[in-house]
Amino acid sequence: MRPAIGLVAAAAALSLLSCRPQRQPGAEFRVAMEGELLTLDPHLKDESVTHSALFNIYDPLVAFDAQMRIVPALAASWENPDELTWRFRLRPGVRFHHGAPLTAADVKHSLERARGLGVGYYLGTVSQVRIIDELTVDILTRRPSPVLLNKLTFIAIVPRGYPELDDQPSGTGPYRYVSRNADGSLSLAAHDQSWAGRAAVRSARLLFIATSSERAGVLAAGGADLARDVTEADFDAFRPAGITIARSPSLMVGFLGVSFTRQSPLSRRAVREAVYWALDPEALLTETRLDAMPSDQLVSPYIVGYLPPERTGRPDRDNARRLLAAAGYPAGVDVTLEVTHAAMAKSGPVIARQLGAAGIRVTLKPYQWPVLSERLAGRRSPFFMVGWGCSSGDASDLFDACLHTPDGRDYGQANWGGYSNRALDRLIEQSGQTLDSRRRIELLQQAMRMAAADLPLIPIYAKNRTYGLRAGLAFTPRQDGRIRLLEIGGRP
Repeated sequence: MRPAIGLVAAAAALSLLSCRPQRQPGAEFRVAMEGELLTLDPHLKDESVTHSALFNIYDPLVAFDAQMRIVPALAASWENPDELTWRFRLRPGVRFHHGAPLTAADVKHSLERARGLGVGYYLGTVSQVRIIDELTVDILTRRPSPVLLNKLTFIAIVPRGYPELDDQPSGTGPYRYVSRNADGSLSLAAHDQSWAGRAAVRSARLLFIATSSERAGVLAAGGADLARDVTEADFDAFRPAGITIARSPSLMVGFLGVSFTRQSPLSRRAVREAVYWALDPEALLTETRLDAMPSDQLVSPYIVGYLPPERTGRPDRDNARRLLAAAGYPAGVDVTLEVTHAAMAKSGPVIARQLGAAGIRVTLKPYQWPVLSERLAGRRSPFFMVGWGCSSGDASDLFDACLHTPDGRDYGQANWGGYSNRALDRLIEQSGQTLDSRRRIELLQQAMRMAAADLPLIPIYAKNRTYGLRAGLAFTPRQDGRIRLLEIGGRP
């Protein structure tokens, strides 16, 4: 288990910063990221840290640039022969890290493999993958799929006939796998035969550190060059020289979710609404100093399908108590809220206190993120706090994965509470095949209103991303929050 690096230790280390030698050119570049890397297989988990780490090793057919515009990746070009067919022409001469050439057969293998795994819902409209020639592949969809390109940005292309992805990954990306270390970190080296060009960062280590204060401490003490998801408050104790802050609006919303597969007070809509009105997001953000803004819906303002807010006035704890009484709980309710250890250190106790003030008595149960992730996947958590980002820039990510009735194939892979609403399902499916963009947005917003009314997920805040970085580093945050080492310059 990784030892904690607390603020006291970090502050002590800062006393040596004035005499610490500058990093030498070519030294290992270190990035401190939140949570833990759940897998080395890019198809197993649809999770922010995993995507950010592994998409330095792998490439998709198409990708987002830093401003969330679709750009070519392994596909040099594409076209639509008809509304159900997408034809992709691959870059010639691309090779995987183990030496095998990239062909259309690898693309077909990758898409068919991903369909049955954790990122499968991104391919929910795909009916067939057809090889045209060695460098041309057709993706056929069962219905029109207006955002298929957005979804394909999450599907790494992996080599066929190469079974050891979770032990020895091999991609086409600008970095090759070196090792997964005893402390859980990931070591990478630049792959100079990458189609994307030569990287300024020659070798890198990705450190996975649970709390923002620990990440800030490691950065300030010289143990990292860049830290994701820190706050200015994390540096209050020592105000280090040579550290700058960069910010970017995030696509992630933090919310509470409930189980619909077990009997509990939270399965009643009135109790969920009581939770909604008992929360005070603005006070939570003020107390924890999280870099975020209060949110009354489940996607950020930068997402297609965002609905301008209609509700105001949280908290209203008198209303929360009335709702509890009307639901048959005049004396309040007792619930257990499952959180990560990072949330337990900051937002969890504040949320428990806010709900308790309205008669919703909360017992917090913290887990390491990999454990909580498995509990969520198995739908074993009765009440949970998580974040979700629509990283394709489209609200369909949330609806398809988190709110559509699970069907074991195309929908509901992240529907951790087992929620089912057939009217909402129909809206989700209709929006997914509507080519007219204006009508499609209307359908997404109708679905957002329906979700806001039923509250299977209870929104709290829309999070920004704050990065700490050492002086002289050329780094511009991406809107999707990924850290692409190829994009880092300055004095790496």
